[in-house]
Amino acid sequence: MKSLRIILSIIFLSIFATDNAYCQSVDHWETVVFSNDTWRYFVGISEPNANWRLLTFDDTDWALGQGGFGYSDNDDFTIIQQCTSVYLRRKFNVADTAAIAEALFNMDYDDAFVAYMNNVEIARAGILGVHPSYNQLGADHEATMYLGGLPGLKTLLIQ
Repeated sequence: MKSLRIILSIIFLSIFATDNAYCQSVDHWETVVFSNDTWRYFVGISEPNANWRLLTFDDTDWALGQGGFGYSDNDDFTIIQQCTSVYLRRKFNVADTAAIAEALFNMDYDDAFVAYMNNVEIARAGILGVHPSYNQLGADHEATMYLGGLPGLKTLLIQ
């Protein structure tokens, strides 16, 4: 595995109401998590606390780092020791979920990932298992954005 570069972006598309209940239009989009935000992270040289995916999990003992994460191959802001996995947490708030028409999830990753929101899996690529173990290998996939490419996966979360 060459790098663990992980970029997470969640985009919410807001709606405005019209007289016709069936006619909703998107009037703008907002990004709630940016690729270079600060994250709490745990280097997967052992299994993390089983509750790490819960909103209420206390991650204050986890390290802080700016996204993306990896082994210093010229596309990483936070350099970590070589390992099979890295666990990332980022809290954010949405003031009015009723104003969301759609939520999109974009991810640029190397080699595989599973993404959770409040302990619910929302996307994955390149790895099997309900909750893959810290030492489970994923597929061979290279990140693309640092070379000017697009995120590797786009998944619609809310419709």
